[in-house]
Amino acid sequence: MKMNLTGAIEILKLHKHTTDKFKHSIGDKYVSDAIDTVVTELEKPLPTDEQIEHYALENILDGVGIQSMINTKAWIAGARWMRDLKNGYKKALADITNPVNDVLKRADDIICHEFCVTYDDLHRRTRLRHIVEARQMAMYVRRKIFNLSLHQSANDFGLNHATALWSVRQVEVLLCNDKLFKARAQRVLAAVGEIKKFYDKR
Repeated sequence: MKMNLTGAIEILKLHKHTTDKFKHSIGDKYVSDAIDTVVTELEKPLPTDEQIEHYALENILDGVGIQSMINTKAWIAGARWMRDLKNGYKKALADITNPVNDVLKRADDIICHEFCVTYDDLHRRTRLRHIVEARQMAMYVRRKIFNLSLHQSANDFGLNHATALWSVRQVEVLLCNDKLFKARAQRVLAAVGEIKKFYDKR
């Protein structure tokens, strides 16, 4: 049975958030079919508002009565909703299949493990020192290892580029003055460096 777009998206989302240990349980064929389904569907051009309205007037409006007008307007609203939903799927697919996002998530996992915080902690507004330092390290890694802009480095955490710049500088200060932080940071940088090498070869 042919896989539909919604099912394909859900399989890809599940595959993205499943640890390597359990990825095999999803099945390579399902993942491959899901990718083929999504790519095929999203390669189709999205209709403009004018095209939707023209199709409705040509194919649905069969009279001048009120009910006919209601049916036509309802179809147009539904078609626009489907168009916008499909556009949302395109953005979701870009996020799912972007290898940079995948490797950044793995880098964040390493940072979380080393600094004893959760992934949610990294995105939580708090002044707790160990969480703040972990988040600063995450932005430092984005800037120094993956060469992302300050805006990109901060955007993942809902912050601005000035905060990212301050975080990078703060990490540099801690590397010089805090032995415990330096040890943690060195382990993070070594592990993330190896992951980046692996992804660069793909």
